[in-house]
Amino acid sequence: PALASDSVVRLAVDPSRAGGVPYLTLLEEGHYRVEVDGRSRYEMRQVTQVLDPNAVRALAERAFGYDGGRQALTVRWARVLRPDGTVLSDRVAQEQDGAVPAAMNSPIYTN
Repeated sequence: PALASDSVVRLAVDPSRAGGVPYLTLLEEGHYRVEVDGRSRYEMRQVTQVLDPNAVRALAERAFGYDGGRQALTVRWARVLRPDGTVLSDRVAQEQDGAVPAAMNSPIYTN
């Protein structure tokens, strides 16, 4: 079903009026909270509109960096919408545990 009530989706622009830009960030907000004992928490929300089909490959995978020895990372949800707001995918296609041992010659999985 279309997400007419999602106010961020209403910010989407007509690709023909985007001036050749491959994608736009419609919303990016972050909240950082520090406790008195030094623990901290950062939450981020990002909404990106893909305007050019050639940009899909560059945006298809998302990478999040963190130090697994002292930080935790939780992805609460990911959602892909069609231009009309219809949900194309409402969950991540692939999940990976970052604590998996990896060879040090693989820079993707190093601290």
